[in-house]
Amino acid sequence: MDLHVRNYILYKARTLKEQQKKLERLKALQKEIEKDIIDESPAAMDGMPRGKGGTSDPVASKVIRLEKVQTRISNIEKELAAFKRAEDKIKLTGNLSWRIYNDTIKDQINLEYKALELYMSPRSLYNYRTKLMEMIAEELGEYIDGEDEE
Repeated sequence: MDLHVRNYILYKARTLKEQQKKLERLKALQKEIEKDIIDESPAAMDGMPRGKGGTSDPVASKVIRLEKVQTRISNIEKELAAFKRAEDKIKLTGNLSWRIYNDTIKDQINLEYKALELYMSPRSLYNYRTKLMEMIAEELGEYIDGEDEE
């Protein structure tokens, strides 16, 4: 597995809680913007002064901002759903896989310490963790098996 992909997977797995909090904040912001758009006063009538520097449409700028927020929400939801699918696959592989995922991928517990706790060699644990990260990377669409290349 490529070092950049491995570091990316470790970073994403360790920031899942922060992404969920960010998603909640973005959804609250989305509701606030939607309320502002609904409550926005109509444009000035013809013949009324509009100010200097041309016309501005605050509703249009809020709609553009709302679209950007919705795009960010969609991207975070897709990423969280992919991690959920990967975690479900890991749970199906057994309790040992789930413990290794939680302790060495999501949390930063030392591999040598965890290997002693699980009565494994550190090299075996490292290989096991690499397989789990490949599973996650495949689910996220970030992993291409090197054996398929010619």
